[in-house]
Amino acid sequence: MTYALLFASPFVFGLTALIAVVIAYVRKPEAEPVVASHYRHQIFAFWIAFFLSVLAAAGLMVAVGFLVYENLFSLLSATPADPWEAVAMDVSPRLPAASLVGLIAFATCYGMATLWLIVNVVVGILRLNAGRGFGRAAS
Repeated sequence: MTYALLFASPFVFGLTALIAVVIAYVRKPEAEPVVASHYRHQIFAFWIAFFLSVLAAAGLMVAVGFLVYENLFSLLSATPADPWEAVAMDVSPRLPAASLVGLIAFATCYGMATLWLIVNVVVGILRLNAGRGFGRAAS
C-alpha cells in the first residue's frame, strides 16, 4: 500500500508521500525483517525526494520572485504622469535570466524527485514480490 502512495505522490505534489512515510514509520517496528527493510527503504526514498522537492520549491520561488520584481519594478518606474500616455505605454512582460535559471532548477529538481520515487517504487515492488529485502535483510 505504501508503494502505491509513493508512486502517486509526484502527481499530487507529495501529499500521498507524507501518508506513506507515516505508515512506514508506524509499521516498521513490528514488521518482519524483509518487510521492515522495505519500510526503511521507503523512508530513505521519501527523504531524498523531499530534499529534491525543497530544492525545486526554492528554484520556483527564485523564478517567481525575480519575475514579479523585474516586471513590477519596470512597470512602476516607467509609469508616466499623464494618464493618456499610460494607456499607450508598452507593457510587454520581460523574463529575467534569474527567473529562467530558477525555472530550470525547479524543473530539474522536480523531475529528479519524480524519477527517483518512480524507480524506487518499481524496484521495491519487484523485490517485495520476489521476497527479497533491502540492505541487511536482503536475501
